Amino acid sequence: EGREREDAYIVSEKIHRDIAKKMVQLMFNIKGRRAVSKTFNTWLQEEADIKLVIAHKKSRYTNTEIMELIERKHHTIIDYFYKGVVAGQIIQWEEANLLHEIANNFQKGYDFPCLTIYDELIVPKEELAMVKDFMFSSGHNEMYSKMSLMNQIKSM
Repeated sequence: EGREREDAYIVSEKIHRDIAKKMVQLMFNIKGRRAVSKTFNTWLQEEADIKLVIAHKKSRYTNTEIMELIERKHHTIIDYFYKGVVAGQIIQWEEANLLHEIANNFQKGYDFPCLTIYDELIVPKEELAMVKDFMFSSGHNEMYSKMSLMNQIKSM
């Protein structure tokens, strides 16, 4: 119900979410649009689930068009795309630190277990609504901010 606006990987109703998710991953970890497109095609041919290959063909979107949709939806972070593997690692490090800080804040501040698995939080069911409400407003850590390398990505 309205979650498509929140979901970073819903860029068009015709493009399968997992197709967009893979493209975003490549855009964060590979330098240059052509290299992203080439790696995406290799992934489709050699690794992707056949259902995703079929979904991609059915969508009738080119790789470039998918990248453009992602860029439009995420125009505020466009400077972080196509910077290469080091930039991708910096972003992953930043995200891991943020999630661990959020989990730590919930555990200390609200006294319930909060586990992290990649980019997800696992909490008791009765705490889910509160976690969703506060997830995007917590997680700041001065030390993480001071040590962050995010500001260096734009010049890569």
